[in-house]
Amino acid sequence: MVRITRKRKILFPVKRIIYPRNYLKTVYKIRNSNRTFGSDLIEVPEKHKTIHKLYENINYFDVRNSLFHVFDTNKAQYSNYIKNPLKLKFKPWKEYKFKVGNFRGHNEFINDTRHYYSYWQAYYFYEITQASKLELTVNHFNYDPELFNFTNNFPRELIFNRRFFFRKSKVESDFLGQAKYFDILSFYIQTKHKLGNFVYGRISEMFNEKRENRYKILEKKIARFVLKKYVVTEKELFDFLTFLCQKYDLYKRDKKEKLTEMLRLDINRWISLMTDGLNLEYEQINKKLGRVITDFRNTLDVIFPKPFAEERENVLYTLSSALTSKISFYRYNDIPKEKVEEFFEFLEKNNLHLFYYSLGQINISMYRDTSVYIHVFYLSLLFENILKKIGRNASDTELVDFFNSPKMLKQAIVKYYNDEDWSSILQEKWKIYTSFSPSLDVNNRLFHEIKESTFSVNENNNNIIKMFLTCGLARNLSAHEHSKVFTNDIDIFLTLVNNVVAAIWFTYKYALDKGLISKY
Repeated sequence: MVRITRKRKILFPVKRIIYPRNYLKTVYKIRNSNRTFGSDLIEVPEKHKTIHKLYENINYFDVRNSLFHVFDTNKAQYSNYIKNPLKLKFKPWKEYKFKVGNFRGHNEFINDTRHYYSYWQAYYFYEITQASKLELTVNHFNYDPELFNFTNNFPRELIFNRRFFFRKSKVESDFLGQAKYFDILSFYIQTKHKLGNFVYGRISEMFNEKRENRYKILEKKIARFVLKKYVVTEKELFDFLTFLCQKYDLYKRDKKEKLTEMLRLDINRWISLMTDGLNLEYEQINKKLGRVITDFRNTLDVIFPKPFAEERENVLYTLSSALTSKISFYRYNDIPKEKVEEFFEFLEKNNLHLFYYSLGQINISMYRDTSVYIHVFYLSLLFENILKKIGRNASDTELVDFFNSPKMLKQAIVKYYNDEDWSSILQEKWKIYTSFSPSLDVNNRLFHEIKESTFSVNENNNNIIKMFLTCGLARNLSAHEHSKVFTNDIDIFLTLVNNVVAAIWFTYKYALDKGLISKY
């Protein structure tokens, strides 16, 4: 198959090195006189220096002090040896073979040529094999079905029509038409790999922070260099990304697992080239690309699903309902989906995915599984984590210093909201309404002692205090008497959850409004 495709110039190497036979014979004699470890490192006569240097540049590229491969540098000194197979006359494999010498009475033969393919041609080869299928139309009535298990001696009398689907032009336009962009991608992948070797050096030094920062800077420079070298536009980048995604979708539906994984990696690398080369954010690319495959979601969300993707999608459309619910002591008006997306970006950049995982699990389960009650614990702890995350990264240095040392939840809330007149009331009432004994009646504490109390004459402040007291109750109940969570009825559970969720949103929104964090 490979020979046929090569002969017809359907699938052929991207480069071919033709070594002079007298050079190969000289190298053979030198190595034959010293067949020991390390004998590849040899000195050759002056007349063979150029071709031998080319050989070493190719075979020892990973360890040589050169960022770019010799195939990409177009050095004139090697032009007599590096050939483009597409421009050469076809030559059968056997004609490359010749007798190089004799070792201990045995003739030894080698090829004078090396053929180099690019990794992406695996896709092209697969397309050729698919396009080369022969469809047979048969009439199987009155015949033994077992006949159809035959592969070599299929009864010809059953065949009354044949169709050969191979269309060379279709396959060429499909993949060879994208050869320029695959070459860009190949060059980018190889150069980044070599850059990693230069920057990191030994494996033991890989996680050095200084090296990591240096690599990130150089990585962006490489991407910009690649785009400039190949003169590629933003539209071309998105068009090729679309092509890769559509092939991914096709191969995935055909259950071609290895090709699908290869494409997934290539899509990821191409996106890296775009983010670094065009200074785009991943989400900008995701939104602009949109939906280009059969799935109704954004294509990149399908190929690279976010952690807890199902839960995320659920909460994206239900969070507004939770925040506007009457169950919450502090209620919001309608929350636009775009604002929820911005909140998710904040969560994801700070590894706080647990928020929509827990809330999503509660929604998806519809409370049929008692395990959802554990998410009261997760959410109440997450509220504490969000407070600390914002405090430690705030623009207020005093807040940063405060949160960089261990603090109780009450201390954290009061310090965070120190400028608000309701924080002193919250501090005063905290222990009374959030602590409990093993015999505590949670229903009474929540729906009578907290809900029916008036903590401030200002209704807005009153509701804020109730929200945070419920949040503190949920946290202490989960941390110290978690078994009680499983024995409470659904109203208690929902009230705890909704108020913790409201407190998390309130804290995030407060940080934005006060300029403690920038908009994500």
